[in-house]
Amino acid sequence: MASFNPPFTVPDVDEYLSNIFVNSSTVEEYLRAKTPDGKSSAISIGEQLVVFKNGSFEYIDNQMTKELIKSTINRTQQFELAVERATIHYGIGNPITNRTFATIPNEGITIPFSSFVQVMGLTKRIPTYYDLGCFCKSQNVNYSSREASNIRHSGDRNKDIHLLQYVNLTNNNNKKIGVIVSGYSGKTLSEYREHQPFVVISTISENWIIPIPLDPASIGSAKMCMPCVIVVENDKIFIKPLNVVIKSNSYVTDGPSEEMKSIVNQTRFEDVERSVEISATVSAPASVPEKNDQKESSKPSSYVDINGPIVISDKDINVKEFMPDFKFVGQIKFKQSPTFYVGDVYNTDFHTEDLTESDFGKNNISCPVLSGEVNGPPSTLMTNPVPKMNPNATFEQFNEAYIKNNFQVVIINEDSNEPLQTGNYRVQGVIIYKIDKVPEFIGGIPTSEFMNEINQTGISQWAAPNSIIVTAIKNHQDTYNFYYLGGIMNNLLIPMKCKYGQSLGNTEEFTLKLNNLISTGILISDKLVNISDISKIKFNNDDCEISDFIAMFESVNFDFFQTYQWEVVNVIEQFKRIYNTNELKKIMTKFISILEKHVLKAKINLKKRDCDDLMNLDEEKIAMIKAQKSEQTRRKNVIKTLIEVVSSAMISSKDKHSEGMTLKQINKQNKISANVDAVKEIMDDSTGDKFEDFMEDYDEHGAIVMEVNIVPPYESIKRNTFLQNGIIPFIESNFISPSPRTPYIDSTTTAVLSMTCCSNQEYQRHELAVTNMSLFIPNSNRSKSCIMIPVANTAINLKDPFNNSWPNTADKKEFAHLRILLASNLTKNLSSRAYSLSPSSLEIRWLVASTFMNAMININKPSSEEAIDFDSSICKTMRGLMTQFLASTASGQNPICFVWQLISNSRPTQLPKCEHEWFVLKKMCELWKYTGWDDKKLKFQLIKFITRIINKNVDAATNHLKEEVKQAKSDERNQMPNIFHINFTWFDAYKKIVYHILSKQTQQFIDQIEYKYLWTIGPVKKSMQQIFDENKINDGELGALINILDERPNRGQNVRYAIKNPEYITSSTTQRTLIGCFHKHMNPFKKIAKRLYMASSNEGIQLETFTEIVAKFETCKEFKNKKDDAQFRIIEDKMKSSKRNGHFVKIANIHNIFDEKRYIPKKVSQEEVKQYIDTYGELEGLEFDKQYIKGWKAFTIPPGINSSSYKATAKEQASEGDEESPLEMVLKNIKIVTTPQSRTICSFLDDPDTMSLGAIVEQCNVRASDFKDIFKFTFTKSSSKIMIEIMTEIIGFCVLNWDTENQVIESQIVDIFKDKI
Repeated sequence: MASFNPPFTVPDVDEYLSNIFVNSSTVEEYLRAKTPDGKSSAISIGEQLVVFKNGSFEYIDNQMTKELIKSTINRTQQFELAVERATIHYGIGNPITNRTFATIPNEGITIPFSSFVQVMGLTKRIPTYYDLGCFCKSQNVNYSSREASNIRHSGDRNKDIHLLQYVNLTNNNNKKIGVIVSGYSGKTLSEYREHQPFVVISTISENWIIPIPLDPASIGSAKMCMPCVIVVENDKIFIKPLNVVIKSNSYVTDGPSEEMKSIVNQTRFEDVERSVEISATVSAPASVPEKNDQKESSKPSSYVDINGPIVISDKDINVKEFMPDFKFVGQIKFKQSPTFYVGDVYNTDFHTEDLTESDFGKNNISCPVLSGEVNGPPSTLMTNPVPKMNPNATFEQFNEAYIKNNFQVVIINEDSNEPLQTGNYRVQGVIIYKIDKVPEFIGGIPTSEFMNEINQTGISQWAAPNSIIVTAIKNHQDTYNFYYLGGIMNNLLIPMKCKYGQSLGNTEEFTLKLNNLISTGILISDKLVNISDISKIKFNNDDCEISDFIAMFESVNFDFFQTYQWEVVNVIEQFKRIYNTNELKKIMTKFISILEKHVLKAKINLKKRDCDDLMNLDEEKIAMIKAQKSEQTRRKNVIKTLIEVVSSAMISSKDKHSEGMTLKQINKQNKISANVDAVKEIMDDSTGDKFEDFMEDYDEHGAIVMEVNIVPPYESIKRNTFLQNGIIPFIESNFISPSPRTPYIDSTTTAVLSMTCCSNQEYQRHELAVTNMSLFIPNSNRSKSCIMIPVANTAINLKDPFNNSWPNTADKKEFAHLRILLASNLTKNLSSRAYSLSPSSLEIRWLVASTFMNAMININKPSSEEAIDFDSSICKTMRGLMTQFLASTASGQNPICFVWQLISNSRPTQLPKCEHEWFVLKKMCELWKYTGWDDKKLKFQLIKFITRIINKNVDAATNHLKEEVKQAKSDERNQMPNIFHINFTWFDAYKKIVYHILSKQTQQFIDQIEYKYLWTIGPVKKSMQQIFDENKINDGELGALINILDERPNRGQNVRYAIKNPEYITSSTTQRTLIGCFHKHMNPFKKIAKRLYMASSNEGIQLETFTEIVAKFETCKEFKNKKDDAQFRIIEDKMKSSKRNGHFVKIANIHNIFDEKRYIPKKVSQEEVKQYIDTYGELEGLEFDKQYIKGWKAFTIPPGINSSSYKATAKEQASEGDEESPLEMVLKNIKIVTTPQSRTICSFLDDPDTMSLGAIVEQCNVRASDFKDIFKFTFTKSSSKIMIEIMTEIIGFCVLNWDTENQVIESQIVDIFKDKI
């Protein structure tokens, strides 16, 4: 009897250890020394796991696998879920207002009791959920027993399908608390993997995520676990996540296990918060080191002795192939174990004999083997010691040989991204993350989405604070390009101002830079870096105490930041790898405050006389202010870079899974509300600094100045009648006109004028005056208002507006801030205050867009076409106004209209809904030429719009026809059981009989059929004999097959006659029948052939033409492994040229027909569907790797449509003798049900004229005059006669193709008329 081997389970011990320099002779001594009294432990020594428990040792086979410890924790997803659920639960007991989340550090956190908010469980109740509980001593707190030991449970807080449970501490008495989580209704926790379970510790300033590991090794089949312990002591709270989650098979209401109680009792309070406060005052300025120019640095003598760098790489990476020009002396290869080499030979100081593949470990996982001793979760057992270890090898010896005075280059791949527990040691050098997956490239670089989602888990296991981190990404040429991910800058490898994802060149270029960097010796150290004990950082290439740097940062003057700008940036990069998010945030917040003070020192103070001179545009005074502003700007530009770096450094690299995760946290606030807040700051800042920052996005062209001639119609806006009857006259009015004194001013003058008005009440008496920073200023004699409209640099330089996302553009600050500022100014000025208007109301949003449109209409424009040039001042101005107008219409969650969809490479989906939307579309077309942009794409889009207007009428007029077809198809789908019987039973019998008859024909005829049709059978060509053998009819089977065929007397009549009459089986009639069978059922272009056959029967394609087209299809078998676009163009041109009575042939789009997918009704079971597809797989398009599985297609294509009872449309019902044209037949069917749309269409086609055309377009709320103007813009120089001719053709085409998708018709119409624009 075969022995039963139970599945391997991870040893259940208190501590899981790893140390690469422990071997079989030292392991027992090591475990005794490292295991606390009363505890148990385990460690891997390669082939065996050694377990130390109750004073004795057990050796078991090491069967650890990657699947056993594979983490299901997705940090990016957890951050997204945390923010999403915190937002949903807000208002049902969740007081979180801060949306900053970070993973809790392994060492835990210590916070003041006053900062603690609560412990939360955020989950969904569908399909199931997990419960949160706590215990203190013997008292249990959960949703059932809700209060004990000054701990209070919220109970269930439900909102829709979401569940919130949280725990508060009601006082700060000393106590120890275990936090427990269990599955609902006794479910095992492993069933929650896809839900990414986690606990959130919420504090006033941030929220800490404690993931719950659900890998089999950590959780097994447990129903409850304890992921963390909370210790309250001396008015502080210490929160400690457990490296090894304590698990049990009970439930939260049952209380904790004895082991859980023991762990909580043994947990001691620790103050793990490092002192990172910056003092308010510094007794004496810290000394500033002299600038150390790295170009002058000499090569360390120790480096000369080494003769080259050290490579530490995943053993699967062939470094010499990957970077052939990179020379190195020593190498450490690793997987589960590290191995040591000098050149290509193993190092005898560490290994006793040569190494083999098995020495690296059984699992394809890369462990952080050089990070030192580890005490962690069960996955720690994946790390094996040095194989075939020299008994004298030690960690100190490794450090002396491979680290001290050497330059390290670490090369890892995606196998290193499993989030394994690491020790405290990191490598100071260059970390290269090699990615072999070829991403999508745009402009020769990977997409930002790909770069932002690069998993940096493996990087954090190796990188020291002052390392350089890059990635090497494979491209389509099977080579690599290198990109910056982080680390110190301003060296021979990484330039100053290097941004995340910036290219560092190809392999050859990068290697050259790397070799140059190595020659400087700047990253050479004496030992691995212990990240738990760092007191110094590198500043200006010298060691600097962190406390000294922080003190120095506060005490120095502006010249320090100008001189050491990029050295400071490098320090920030180091801080991100030293401190956790909580600590880092405190430092960075203080740094920002210090930096902002340096900008304020250059503040400009204006006297009244200065204000008068400025408002009168005194050139001398403006020049003086500009000089003062220039100094302020110089300071701001230096400090601004540092502020941007500091602001983006609020998330620690230690807590970062990917750049995308960090970016998502930084941008969690809603963009719209964030922009509103930014504009409020601009308006409230009376110093003008924020306004000047705002104007930086407009400094190329400055602003246009226009006088306000008419106060906006606030009364009608208040009554909500502005859009109904006031907006069109307002847009056409002389609301604003160019300032006669100075129509253009630069960005600095714009900021100065706004600041002057804000600081002097005398300039706040004009009609549209605002008391704070504003776009409105008085004119020279202060009698009228003027508006300054900045022109965005982005808009000026926009080459192709169609390759642009307008909703995204609307959220960009240079457009959003101006739009929001103008809306605020229009609703909070002297004339509008009494009306209490909302800046976000629909009427005000339209007023803002109309202001930009009115400015374009009334601005001075060149009189001749020759004067319009892309780089001219007027074209720049018009691009700025047009871009702002389009962004305004696209802004917000509910855009005010959709004219912006026209300015896109995509099909516009929304027609204007009312007259004023059509009016602004017309005006946009009239003004388009002054932007300098090409109008060809716009005209193509307008042709689609014109077609859409017609099709909207046609859809309404033919609705009853569509309902008839829909009902017919529905009726036929109810025949599914019968249809499947036909396809699986009747058709198989039919096919067998056809092959039986074919086998009786002459060899010449068989060869003809094989050549013409049977190349479609399967990826491997079968011989005819094989096909005949597969379909052979056994004795006694023929009669049964004939009986099956007789079930459908109207089908297969000739086949049935031939099989019943043997003398007839080889006749010419039978052979023609066989050709028809194979052409119908084996033709890979059957669908298009069927459509052409219908066209030839009903729409007048000559038989010769049809035969020629079919011949074109059949030539495809000569190029069956490629898609020949030239052949398709020939076919399409042939179809387009076929007309009868001036009407186009009904063929929608040849590519669309080829790409048509099989319809699978929901009523059919999945088993039936699978059987159907497996039996009758079809060729889709020209992808010849998807050929027929069996070779034959059944009759019902798609399934659910019975071709024998197919109800033809009105167009397909004409008899051969009917003299009516297809269009006349459709019109006759349209008239059956009278609608306004059917009347106007028929009236126009009976007697085409502008009046009846106007009746059609007015059905879509567009004025006939506006439609005519849009049409004339689209079809340049078209007369009324030509317009009627074109519209007649378009309307006729749309009516004839009433059952074709609008998108297809629009594309066809564009193709037809593209030469007439």
